[in-house]
Amino acid sequence: MFGATGVDLTDEDRGSGAHTLRVARDAVARCIEAGRFRPAEPWVLTRQSWCLAHGLASLELAGFHGDPATGDTDFRAHLTNFAVGAGDDLTRARASIADAFAA
Repeated sequence: MFGATGVDLTDEDRGSGAHTLRVARDAVARCIEAGRFRPAEPWVLTRQSWCLAHGLASLELAGFHGDPATGDTDFRAHLTNFAVGAGDDLTRARASIADAFAA
């Protein structure tokens, strides 16, 4: 990812990655604007979330979860803890994540 595997990224590759990050940044900005997250630089929270999610994915790919349900449980906990750490209320964060997974 991002050339870390020795693959040279093209401008098109970087554009796709930048678009993905902008979508995530826009979601974080909406959470800040709605008062769910405390005031912060949206890019900082976006990069933190990206790193946490991809670290969790790396553990999954390396077989550290074993049971797929463990990865799902860990991912939900990650999202909840990230949201609370960013300023959201625990009950609201849990409800939002439950709703997202139910959709």
